Amino acid sequence: MEILNKIILHSAILISCFSLYSLQKSEKSTDVLFQKESSKLTFEKDIKSIMNTHCGGVFCHHGKPSAWTQYKVVKLSIENGSFAKQVIEDKTMPKRKELPKKDYETIKKWLKEGAIEK
Repeated sequence: MEILNKIILHSAILISCFSLYSLQKSEKSTDVLFQKESSKLTFEKDIKSIMNTHCGGVFCHHGKPSAWTQYKVVKLSIENGSFAKQVIEDKTMPKRKELPKKDYETIKKWLKEGAIEK
C-alpha cells in the first residue's frame, strides 16, 4: 500500500511539473505573438513624422504644409500605385532632397506590412 501511495504521489508531482512547464511555454508564445503584432509600423507612429519632415515645408515642391501628412491622402496614392512608384521604385519623391536611407527603409517596410494607419 505504501509503494502505491508513493507511485501516486510521484505521478501527481510529475503531472504538476509538466502542466506548469506547458503553461509557462504557452505564456511565452503569447508574449512573442503580442510583440510581433505591436512591432508593426503604422502611419501615425512611424510614417507621419517622415512625411512632416520631407513632404511639407521647404522640402516639398509647393513649400506649404502638405496634405501628405494625412493618412487618407497617402492611402489614395498607395491604392493607385503612385506612392510606391514615386517614393520606392523611381525615388522621385521627395522632390528637393533624397530620403535618408533609414526613412526610405521604414516606408518600404510599412508598405510591405500593409500600410496600416494606427
